Order: sequence, then C-alpha cells, then structure tokens
Amino acid sequence: MFLMESKQHTYASGNGITDPIFPDSVQMEFSKGDLLYRDIYFGSRHFIGMETVFLKNKPIWSMAYSGGLMKLDADRDHVFGFLREALMHPSAELPARGPDRLQRGELEYENLITGTIVMFHGFERILKDRVTIYMLHYGGGSILE
Repeated sequence: MFLMESKQHTYASGNGITDPIFPDSVQMEFSKGDLLYRDIYFGSRHFIGMETVFLKNKPIWSMAYSGGLMKLDADRDHVFGFLREALMHPSAELPARGPDRLQRGELEYENLITGTIVMFHGFERILKDRVTIYMLHYGGGSILE
C-alpha cells in the first residue's frame, strides 16, 4: 500500500526531507507514479503537523497530528529513535501510525486507533518503566467531494 511505503520512506527512516513550503517547518516527501505523499510539521519536542496523499496533484487523503515529549528531560534521540522503529511497522489494515504495541527494553509503544482508512482517530504513546514520556493524538481520512 502506498501510504505504508510512504511512511517507511520518510520520517520512519529519516529520509525524504525536502525544502519546506513553510518557514521553520520540516517537510518530507515520497512519490511513486501519480501519487505523492507529503508530511509537513512544526516543532521538535512538541510538534504539530499534517500528512497528505495526492493523486495527480489532487489531495485524496490526509491526517493531522499533534504531540510530543511529556517529560522534557527525556532523551529525545532515544525516544524518537524508538518511535521511528515503531512507525516502520504500521498495521496493514490501517497504516496511520505504528503497530498496536511494540516493546524494546524499557520502552513500550502503544497505539489505539478507531475507524477505517476513510475516517479515523487515534492516540499513541511511549512509556518508559510504565510512565508515559511521549504521546500523540491524530485523526484523518479520505478527502471526498
């Protein structure tokens, strides 16, 4: 699925960074044939952004998200490195974010999602020793006329 492949070729892998449309933003893109995936976000420890899939330059799917580190003294590189690992393994049924659950050492990723690819919302978090140190809310779906 194009959406899953796009996510794996951009933020999750650290690739696809392009010149941003908006000042002080990060923009990543992946394209294949007539499809283009674009992820634009602002911020670092706390951030807000939007992913959009275009077919022949027309938006057909989008997701907005907002979140970040809950503990500002958390090791940002360690936490976001683990997040990238989780995002490399999205659910095949609804690849909006990562898997339902993933654990590596003291870090645990959880993803709770409701809906279908057409309309959904969800919440993900990373826990360290059972304490939430990162969380993100997201929602989106198909763009229909």
